[in-house]
Amino acid sequence: MEILKFTPFDSSISLSLGQQCQYICQHHPSIGLTNDFNIEHNNILQLVDSQIVLVVPISDNKPRPGGDKGTKTYLFEAIDTGTTTLTINTYEKGNLTRSHAIELTIQ
Repeated sequence: MEILKFTPFDSSISLSLGQQCQYICQHHPSIGLTNDFNIEHNNILQLVDSQIVLVVPISDNKPRPGGDKGTKTYLFEAIDTGTTTLTINTYEKGNLTRSHAIELTIQ
């Protein structure tokens, strides 16, 4: 089954039972840019995985300017039918600067 990718421009999406969806966002904790999420009904949608991919891979363990800049990918799975809201929050230096809510309908 295809993984559905959604963006900050999506306000609602539909998934099939068992289908996965992913959200990719900026991640740069050394300058205070972090993210988290909230699932209204976690018996309908659950987090399967999250990964951070750095722009500058750390291959030799030497510190690099901006070395923790990258993207964070959240992977979710529809585990039951129904409707829930997924909210992705963006923080800058600990302050909530954006909150993006997506209504998910699982059939």
